[in-house]
Amino acid sequence: MTTNNPLSHDAMGRSYGLGLLAILALWTLYRAVLLATDQSLSLYVDEAYYWVWSQAPDFGYYSKPPMIAWSIGGVTALLGDSQLGVKSLALFVYPFTAVAFFLLARYLFDVRVAFFSTLAFITLPGVTLSSVIASTDVLLFFFWTLSLYAFVRAVNENTWRYWVLLGLAGGLGLLSKYTMGIFAVSVLIALCTVPAYR
Repeated sequence: MTTNNPLSHDAMGRSYGLGLLAILALWTLYRAVLLATDQSLSLYVDEAYYWVWSQAPDFGYYSKPPMIAWSIGGVTALLGDSQLGVKSLALFVYPFTAVAFFLLARYLFDVRVAFFSTLAFITLPGVTLSSVIASTDVLLFFFWTLSLYAFVRAVNENTWRYWVLLGLAGGLGLLSKYTMGIFAVSVLIALCTVPAYR
């Protein structure tokens, strides 16, 4: 039996939200234990390369923008210059990506769709693999998802705070991986070609 009582919808949304946070906490804990105990998860060449960059912070490097080096530098400052310290970058970032994904899906659909689509996201093989690798893609996924959420809210509500969030997330995304430029071009095309967005 369905109900239109807004309080029941709020309670359901809270339940899904708390459930997702609990699952993300367990998922992150499992990945952390895996990183700490699985000796086969050594640093990849790129991870070691990014760590070297992090020892000399700069505004850019010959093949990548600076965010990966800055982020690894921040994480290893907290956890130490170790394999676990470097790889923990993904552990810190992916839960925030999942939350941004949840917020986007909830805004576009409903909380139930958001919950199950976020579960599907964190169990994708590619996400499972990259959740133990410090890479530019980890940062790109987060800022791309956050930018998409901000863009959808901005064009539908025309609220300045979402335009600001879009600018910040998009800019940080470009500092993470140049592929974020595709998102910027896509936004411009959408704003120019979709009448409702003009």
